[in-house]
Formats: sequence, C-alpha cells, structure tokens
Amino acid sequence: MGSAAKSDTKSKKNDRVTRDKILSAAEELFAQNGYAATSISKIAKKAGVLSGSIYWIFDSKDAIFSAVLINSSEQWKQIGEDRDSLYGTEPHDLDEVEERMAKSLYVLKESPTFVKLIHVAVVEDKTENAEVRDALRSLRSGWTQEIEKDLVAMFTQLPEKHVRAIARRYARLLMAIADGIFIRSAVEATKSGLKEMCATAAKSVVAGIKVEIEALENS
Repeated sequence: MGSAAKSDTKSKKNDRVTRDKILSAAEELFAQNGYAATSISKIAKKAGVLSGSIYWIFDSKDAIFSAVLINSSEQWKQIGEDRDSLYGTEPHDLDEVEERMAKSLYVLKESPTFVKLIHVAVVEDKTENAEVRDALRSLRSGWTQEIEKDLVAMFTQLPEKHVRAIARRYARLLMAIADGIFIRSAVEATKSGLKEMCATAAKSVVAGIKVEIEALENS
C-alpha cells in the first residue's frame, strides 16, 4: 500500500473515531439538557474535539441530532435482536407474537436515553425538521416492517395485501400506546408497573389483530 493510500485509510479511521466521540457526547447532552440547550460548542467540549471538527463531519446540529436518534435506536434494536435470537425462529402463532411484542416494549426500559431523545424531538418541535422527522419515521417503519413480516409468514393462505394492511394499522396503534407508556414512565420517574402495561398493550393489539384476521378468513 502506498503512502497516499495509507494516509487516506488513517484519515478515514480518525474521522470514524471523531464521529463516535461527537455522537456519544451529543447523545448524553441532548438527553440531559434538550436540543435547544445543547450547543455545538458544548458538544465539542464534551467530546474533546474542536468545533471545526464537528462541522467537518456534520452539516448542522440537526444532522447530529438525527444521527444520534438513529444510533440510539440501533442500540435499542440490538438489545431486542440479542433477546430474539434466543427464540431461534419466527413466531408460530399470535400468542407468540403477543409475547414478543410485550418483550420488545419492555426492553425499552434498558434504553432510557433513546426514550428521552424521542421526547426531546417531540417537545421541542424538532419533528418539523425534515432530517429529524425522517429519522423518527425510519425507526417506526422498521418496527412496522417486523410485524408485517411475521403476520405475512404466518397467514400465507390469506391475501398478502390485506394482511399487510392489518399489520400496519396495529403497528401504528402499538406505537401510539408505547408512546403513552413511556411518557408516563418519564413523567412519573418510575418503572413501577411497566412490565404489566407492556403486556396489556401487546394483548390489546393482538386481540384486534385476531378479530381482523378471523374476519378476513371468513370473508
């Protein structure tokens, strides 16, 4: 490898290290202080980098916030995937879907920063920013796709487009309920009863899915 190539590789590695430092610092500051109270200079100071280094990697504070949301969501999804890997297979029936939904909701308690960041985005009207809104939509669409995949695989005898429509409707309902559960958890600063609420949310959503699937089967 020539000296120019080595230099380019080293530069890219340094950029990744700097990016990780920036995102780690920004995640903590955004979660603790909110969006408006977190400046680029504060992020730079906490990350131990120059402000100019931040603008070399990110176009704006909105871009940092979007990247933090995506990064944090990936960590949450990894926790869920690590737990799902214990099952080894896709769910076989709706009772198993209900069980996994409840566990997926409950695992959010292990990602309190992620929940706080979503609250910051909503409370400080960051959802009006296209980058932030797209990041949030991406997170939610991922969850919807998982539910769609499970139901389509389970009900192959039914019209796929109708099964997907049912999955999307109830995925949106589940997310709306989840928003309420974790807002309650943050406002009351307690996780008391959280597991039971997650189980109840999953049960309610799956009950609705069962009704619609049965109606589709009998149509």
